[in-house]
Amino acid sequence: MVSEVLLDEALHTRMSIMACNYIYDMRGVPPLDFADFNLVHWRDRLLAECGAEWERRLTRFAIASASETLITDYLKIMAEDSSIQAICHEVTRTHAMDEWAHSSAFSFVATDIVQGLSYKEREYLRSTILKTVQMFANNELNAWAAVFSSLSFPHAQDILHDIGDSNEIGVYTNSVENLIDRIGLARQPYAEHQDVRV
Repeated sequence: MVSEVLLDEALHTRMSIMACNYIYDMRGVPPLDFADFNLVHWRDRLLAECGAEWERRLTRFAIASASETLITDYLKIMAEDSSIQAICHEVTRTHAMDEWAHSSAFSFVATDIVQGLSYKEREYLRSTILKTVQMFANNELNAWAAVFSSLSFPHAQDILHDIGDSNEIGVYTNSVENLIDRIGLARQPYAEHQDVRV
């Protein structure tokens, strides 16, 4: 089951790259060469702050859990929006359908992992998932600046200035909170959890 999900993810990446390359060709624009994403820097910084291997493992898992959930929400919005370009709509719709198909598999595996964690580990995982939700909303203005620059987009600096560096993007926290409940990370009274393993 896990191998099927990983294969799906690899195929999603391939499909998205092929669609981007098609758009670059059809529009006659140079491919975007940008990898300096805030989310990647934040992930690397969070991993560097980990003091133990169990924290690193749970940090990676927490970021993957939150990202998977938030990407699925984002894809749903785009998949239902017929006003975007046809190829983008079809690629997004196909990606979304695949995500929905394996979301139950992800929840099943996550629940199994959580059941084997101590209370301290569960709290760490829960808090890191919630932190990721906020970081996921970053406007990634550096990426937009690179896009605008490659296109010689008029008034690009004015647009970026108007947006500012604030995270005002609506983040769908309900689905992440549902994930937390579904996989067994909902907060429970401390008295019920005397497990101090770790």
